[in-house]
Formats: sequence, C-alpha cells, structure tokens
Amino acid sequence: MRTSGLVVEEAMPEHTGEYKRFAERLQRNQYASVRDEGDISKKGKVQYGWEKDLQVYTVSLEISITKRMRKA
Repeated sequence: MRTSGLVVEEAMPEHTGEYKRFAERLQRNQYASVRDEGDISKKGKVQYGWEKDLQVYTVSLEISITKRMRKA
C-alpha cells in the first residue's frame, strides 16, 4: 500500500501536538497564455479545494494470562 502512490507518509516530530491540518487550493487554469508586449497578464482562477485534519492517537489492548496458561 505504501509503495502504490495512493498513500503519503509524513513524519510528525515530537512535541508538535496531536493534530495536523492538510489543505490544498485548486488552480482551475492549467496552462498560462501568451501575453502581448505591454499588455497585462490574465488572472488565474483559484478556488479553495479541501482540508483534512489528522489526529494522532494510541490504540492498545491488554490480555492477561495466568501461570497455568503459560505452561500449557
């Protein structure tokens, strides 16, 4: 899964909190255009894309076993 290109792996340094927000703006114009000498550039169309919050947490489970279970 990690090598498929679908997953982005990013390390979170210690003491930087439990939450991280990822956001992206979408640019609707894919290509630039030719500008004549002395003319002004065309404005690109940009819109807010998406955002996703990441939370770091711990998942754990403890199973107690007896001395008899270990020996068996």
